[in-house]
Amino acid sequence: RESERKRIEKTEAVLMSEGQLRGGSKSEGKTYICRSKNGQISYGVLFTRSIGDADAHNYLGVSAEPEFKHVPVEDGVEQFLVLASDGIWDQLTNEQVMRKVFQL
Repeated sequence: RESERKRIEKTEAVLMSEGQLRGGSKSEGKTYICRSKNGQISYGVLFTRSIGDADAHNYLGVSAEPEFKHVPVEDGVEQFLVLASDGIWDQLTNEQVMRKVFQL
């Protein structure tokens, strides 16, 4: 989101694509938020919100402030709420997660 990008751009962070990190094209893959030390990229993250990552908070603009979304739930409709970390979302699409939920 644009508001997340603006917060990140106010820091020392460097935004790089997966392709750039591997020495290729600018537009390949996901965008990483990277920390540069002495002209070298020391690490990169794919998240803009995290609890307890002091380095990312101090240097990359990562926020510990939670984001909320209110969604009405309809009575009588079979629905699920999936709470998952980036470890899931880095590996599975929304569609893959829903297939797993409905296999239960």
